[in-house]
Amino acid sequence: MKRTEMVLAGIEQPAFGKKPRAIKSLGFGAQKLADLRFDPIEAKVRLAARYEKELEYFKKLQAGQVLSEEGKPKRYSAQAHIMCMAAYDKLINDLLRYGYARVSETVTVETPQLPKVTFILDAEIINEEKEEFDE
Repeated sequence: MKRTEMVLAGIEQPAFGKKPRAIKSLGFGAQKLADLRFDPIEAKVRLAARYEKELEYFKKLQAGQVLSEEGKPKRYSAQAHIMCMAAYDKLINDLLRYGYARVSETVTVETPQLPKVTFILDAEIINEEKEEFDE
């Protein structure tokens, strides 16, 4: 096949210097994960448990309950604690995405349907009121 005749994704491509590389599928899908005996949800749950232990450690560290080998309280890092909390929060949100469908953030406000009012105007009454008003 000549380079000018090459068709990618149904679109004819012009000639270029190098021959394009063939795209190889890695084959990672549900079946591949099952073959590897890897469950991503289970891995996320295990990681969440580790984050919970890490957050408990940071709380003890903040309270001064964790001592170094010299018997002095270990140094607490608020930045590390906050980063751990942010990672845990993201992980929990990812887990919730597996269990629940996303809910639209827009709020739909329903306006109550008002009853329809019909006015029937009688020409004679209008003329009588008009004459009274003119006087």
